[in-house]
Order: sequence, then C-alpha cells, then structure tokens
Amino acid sequence: MKQRPINDYCKMNLIKNLTAVILLFATVMTLSAKTSRIDSLSLQMQILEQQIGEKQQKITIIQKELGIYEKEMSAICEHVDRSNEEISNQIAASSHTIQVWGWILAILAIAVTVFTSVAGALFARYINKIRRDISHLTSEAKDQLHQAEDAFTDISEEQQRANAQQQEVKKIQEDTEEKLKELQNLHSDIQNNMSAIYEKMKREETIALLKRLEEIPEDITNVGDILLTRQFVKNDFEIMLNAYHNLISRSLELNGLTSISELRGRDEDFRSLEGSYILQFAQHFMEDAIVDKELQSLLRSRFRELFSDCFFRNDAEKSTTDFKKGVSTLNIQSQKSLIADFLLAIAQSHYAKFEELYNTLLSDLTESNIQKIWEKISSDKKNAVYLAQYLKKLIGEKNFSTEFLANIDAYIQNAESASPV
Repeated sequence: MKQRPINDYCKMNLIKNLTAVILLFATVMTLSAKTSRIDSLSLQMQILEQQIGEKQQKITIIQKELGIYEKEMSAICEHVDRSNEEISNQIAASSHTIQVWGWILAILAIAVTVFTSVAGALFARYINKIRRDISHLTSEAKDQLHQAEDAFTDISEEQQRANAQQQEVKKIQEDTEEKLKELQNLHSDIQNNMSAIYEKMKREETIALLKRLEEIPEDITNVGDILLTRQFVKNDFEIMLNAYHNLISRSLELNGLTSISELRGRDEDFRSLEGSYILQFAQHFMEDAIVDKELQSLLRSRFRELFSDCFFRNDAEKSTTDFKKGVSTLNIQSQKSLIADFLLAIAQSHYAKFEELYNTLLSDLTESNIQKIWEKISSDKKNAVYLAQYLKKLIGEKNFSTEFLANIDAYIQNAESASPV
C-alpha cells in the first residue's frame, strides 16, 4: 500500500516521455510538411533535445531517488509486517483469554439467571398471592362499603321521599284549604253581591253592544230592544251619538245622497233605524240630547209619540227629569217653548193625570213663565184638562194672580162642555 505513490510517479514520467515522443513526432512531421522552415525547426529540435536530455537527467535522478524510497518503503513494510504479526499473536492470546473468561462469565450469568428466575418466580408468585389476597379483601371491603353507602343512600332517599310526600301532602292540604276558603269566600261574595255581579256583567255587555253599534250602526234593529232595558252612564252618550252619525254617513253613501232631509224622504229603512236611535236618546240620554240642536228638533217632533207609544212609567219619569236638567241650560225662550211642547205631549198621553211629571217641569218656574207656557198649551182646546187642573192647584198653593186662575177655570169649563171628562 505504501508503493502506490511511486507507481503513480512512474506513470507520470511515462506520460511525460510519451508526450515528448509525440511532440518529437509532431515536430518531425511538421519538418517534413514544411521544408521551408527546416532550419528553424532543426534549431528548435536541438533545443528540445537539450530540454529532453535535461529532463531525462532529472528523470534519472528521480528514478534513483525513487529507488532509495522503495528500499526505505520495503524496510518500513517489513517492520510493519513484523509489528502486525506480533499484534496478531497478542490479539490471538488475548482472544483466547477473553474466550475463556467469556465462557466462565456466561456460565455464571446462566447460573445467576436461573437462580434469579427461580427466586423471582417464587417471589412473584408470593407477591401475586399477597396482591390477590389484598385485592380480594379490598374488593370485598369496597363492595361492603358500596352496599353500606347504597343502603344509606336508599334510606336517605326514602327519607327524602317520605319528607317530600309529607310536604306535598301538607301543601296539598294547605292549597285545598286555601281553595276551599276562596270558594267559600267566592260563594259568599256571590251570594252577598249577586245583584252587583249581575249589574257588572250587564254593564260589560252594554259597553260591548255600544262598541258594536259604532262599527255597525244598522245593528240597532237587533240590539235596540236590549239597550232599552239597560242603564247607561253619561259617557255612553258620545258612543251612541257616534253610532248615529255613522248611520247617517253610511246611509248617505249607500243612497248616493248628500242631504239628510232628502235621505229621510227616500229611505224608509233609514227612517226606521233613525227612530230606534231617537228612542234610545229619549229614554237614556234626554239631558244631553235635548241640548244637541239636531237631536233637539228630532226629539221635539216625537214628544207625543214617545209618551203615547214608547215610554213606560219609569221611562216617562226618568226622561222628564233628564229633560228638565237639559233645558235648564238653554235660554229662557227655548226653555218655555220646549217645556210647552213636552207638557202638551204628556197631557195628550195616558200619563196626563201624573202630577209628578208636571211638578218636575213647573214647580220651580215663576208665574210669568208658567203663564207664557200655558198660553201656548191652551191653544189646544181639549187635551190639557188635567194639566189645567194641576195648574189650578198650583195657583192656589203659590198665590198666583186671580186673573191667571180665571183663565184656567175658563179653559176647564170649555173643555168639559166640549167633551165631558
């Protein structure tokens, strides 16, 4: 292995010699090809030969040096071989020793392993037995503990359920007692306030009917009779008035008209519906209706009809009281005119003998106003006899003038002679 550099060096010299030969061959070829340059080439050849000679000398020197190196390398290789042999011998001896000790250690390891395995197996079996015993005892203890806990939990749950059931039963009893008391109180309230509850229910129904009339004013034909039996409050007048105005608007639109008077002349159904509303105003809202100019004229034209055909006694009394309250807010001239028509309507109805109606209208008026009202009424020669008799009594009580009394007496005599009472 140490001779490789010398061989490589020889190969290099060989390559160089070949190169020189090739160059020489090339030079010769060149000389043969170019005879005109022979002299210069000859000179160059000499130079090259000199150079080659020098290089050969150097090669010779190098070859000598290589020989010396080869001898030294041979000596070194022999020394190395001897060393390798000695080392091999030592390694062989050591390997034998190691092999012997290896067998000894292997035997010992096998013995230890066998002993350890046997002892470990026995100890493991003992430990496993102890572990199994401990595990079994622990498992039994845990099972017993779980059973105890489950039993305690069951007892606790049963106790809780029992307590919950007791609480529930107690609550049910309390609720039952409370509801029983509520029912008893409710029954007592119903028994004690039956009329109030009934009136409240009627009031709620009345409000619902009024609201329905606002939406469907024509429904007065269905609910009018019911409303006549109900009690109203002052605010209900606006709802009823709105329903009446809605009836007028819808009827005008339905008939393609703009005048109410023309509508009354053409539409008999409207006249019937309007009459139902006028009856409601007269019976329930006379105080407010008599102040309304439009309703006032409609009511005035129906005073006789109302007393003759529509009013029961309580209706006549209520409407008369409400009428007096309403006209009291008007000017004196309107009061006298309206009261005269109202009194004449009473005098011409089956309520003619009801002095309380006359008293409601006339008891607080002055003699002058009563005389002016009577002047208008007395134009009817026969239908105010009972009113005249009431006025005669009133004149005696209040010491009115004898002239007024004479006029009353004359009216009574004329009426009796024309148609005996």
